Amino acid sequence: MKLNKSPNPLRKLGKTLFSIILKTIIPVFLFNGCSSQVSLNLINASSELNNRNYNQALNYLNQELSANPDNAEALFMRGKVYLFLEEFEKSLKDFNNAEYFGYDNFDLYQNRGLTLINLGRAADALKDFDEAVLLNSQEHFNFFCRGYAFEQIGQDSLALKDYNRAIELNKNEKKYFVNRAYLKSKLKDSRGAIDDFTDAIKLDSNEVTAYWGRANEFLRLNEYSSTILDLKYFLVRDKTNLEVFFFLAETQSKINDITGAVETLSELIKIDSLNARSYFNRGKLFLQTGEKQKACNDFIKAGELGFFEAYEMIQKNCFKK
Repeated sequence: MKLNKSPNPLRKLGKTLFSIILKTIIPVFLFNGCSSQVSLNLINASSELNNRNYNQALNYLNQELSANPDNAEALFMRGKVYLFLEEFEKSLKDFNNAEYFGYDNFDLYQNRGLTLINLGRAADALKDFDEAVLLNSQEHFNFFCRGYAFEQIGQDSLALKDYNRAIELNKNEKKYFVNRAYLKSKLKDSRGAIDDFTDAIKLDSNEVTAYWGRANEFLRLNEYSSTILDLKYFLVRDKTNLEVFFFLAETQSKINDITGAVETLSELIKIDSLNARSYFNRGKLFLQTGEKQKACNDFIKAGELGFFEAYEMIQKNCFKK
């Protein structure tokens, strides 16, 4: 059975890894104080960075590097600012220069690896994540990042091993469970994926990607009632992903809950009254319930909105004497 695409896919990240994972898991900056004398610019930049005032932090770091261009700490910090601003080429250049001038903490390799991931260079990122793990084998995020990189180059067994280790070190990070669940899904381990999605939901009952993923796994197992329940949980928390409404209505139809499917599509139409597909699909449901006039009204509306398949349904069902 074909699974539905995630409305917020964690698996094909690039930017999404950065925005969903990086900004929610690791600290913005842990000041290392590598130099014997810490300048006021670095202190101010660190404060602004921790408050996520990236442009202000960048101003202080540019001032520092204008006066001291070989300051490895400042280069690392600016590289991290560029990473948060998603200016990945600039970030990579600063991390490389920080390493050249003597910055050798694990977080350099971790953050440069994240930069390389976002540049689509997973194989190169692996080298940095290997180094980060070597320098700090108790940092859970190192293993998570390396697992993600392994997954990007098709080394799923190694990815799973690293995800397992990340979770062993930190059982309180919901995104670790979500990512491992999607990997297990890819490996056709639906029960294992369901368990991980459930653990993510236990950590955060509003983690909608876990409801979506678990619904897909229940669908794969033909457990339609559980699929429907998870999609409803999703919509209680987030009604912005309209594809979830279609998925729910389709699943309700599979168990002949036509009334429920009609209600689902009607709710979607209230949110987006110009969604042609919702009228077309609801029209087909009305045909099943024998409500021909309602069906024809929906087909006409769908056609007016550009859903041209509706005209075939109009010709077939609405103009017969």
